[in-house]
Amino acid sequence: MEISTILLVFSFAAGVVAAWEKLTNPDNKKRTVGWITVLLLLSMLSFQWYRDYRIRSDKESNSFFVENEEVEIDEASGGAMWEGKICIVDDEERYIYKYKYAEKSGKAKLEEKYRITDNRSEQGMISKKVVNKVDDLEGVASYNKELYLVTSHSLNKKEESKDARELLLRITALFNKEKEESQALVGNAASLTNAIQNAFKKKVFLDAKLEYTDDRVNIEGFAIDKKGIAYFGLRNPLVKKGGQKYAIILKGNIKDMFSSAQELEPILLRMDAEGKSYGITSLDFYDETLFILANSSEKRFCLPPKIWKLFPCDTDSYIKYPILVDDWSLNVPGDFRRAKPEVVILPPDSQQVFVFLDALGHGGQRVYAKRTLVAGQ
Repeated sequence: MEISTILLVFSFAAGVVAAWEKLTNPDNKKRTVGWITVLLLLSMLSFQWYRDYRIRSDKESNSFFVENEEVEIDEASGGAMWEGKICIVDDEERYIYKYKYAEKSGKAKLEEKYRITDNRSEQGMISKKVVNKVDDLEGVASYNKELYLVTSHSLNKKEESKDARELLLRITALFNKEKEESQALVGNAASLTNAIQNAFKKKVFLDAKLEYTDDRVNIEGFAIDKKGIAYFGLRNPLVKKGGQKYAIILKGNIKDMFSSAQELEPILLRMDAEGKSYGITSLDFYDETLFILANSSEKRFCLPPKIWKLFPCDTDSYIKYPILVDDWSLNVPGDFRRAKPEVVILPPDSQQVFVFLDALGHGGQRVYAKRTLVAGQ
């Protein structure tokens, strides 16, 4: 039994004792007040018992669960492996957080954080001023010893389009400084806005309807395969086609993303569970398999996040059907604002799966065993 439940039981007992005088009072009104007090206390106790039951059942259903409550970053939004370390971004900060993970303890410890700084000798199409104000980072991916970051390309809270929210950045180095703030040096910058708009004009979307909730576009997933093909996963919009809803991945060669040859090809993913359609929250490759963390496409957090597996080469069709890992539960215990799993990372040399969370004041990480997730590979 959780400590909070034990305390509530004592509070319930104390409340009953305090209400006993009213319960035994011949005055009907006072007796009614006493019973109402007892019923309220009983409701609180029942709620706490149910919450503890959900936490226990979650741990029992995930026998590979390893608890890790340490909070070093509140609102994780994207992450990737780079040079043997875990790199995480926060959608509220202009930093890259570098973690070192320990296989035995199953914990990722913060090693250093780096402020994103434009290091280019020439500004090019994207000015240094815009890059140094980068906003709403949502994805991290690595390829060929370089790190790439992408922002959401979504509207801000005032429903305005801002250049600093429409960026793809190539990081050339993480530079440590002893007495000053460490820096993540930007080697190149681009915007995906035009490429996304052009992708939505392709034939696949001609007989389909894009369904938006709050934003015009919202990139949350980002991964790059061994051939240098970048995958940008959209939380929003979904696309309705032939009576079915699909999540969207836009893919293209990462090198072309910084040139006039920039072009994105769409992949539609059928990801339905519990009668709902899911949008993409995080992407990560393990061997040749793309793992997709998905959640509701709506801003309101109302569905339990789930993981799908996609073998990218299983078919040449632009419509794909990922496999739901149905024995994985990622419900995270919480009170009024549950922590949302936002980042899934599968280090190639580890037996752990690292899940980083987004919830102000309740962020942090969870660690799971990899064997169940990758079974059947």
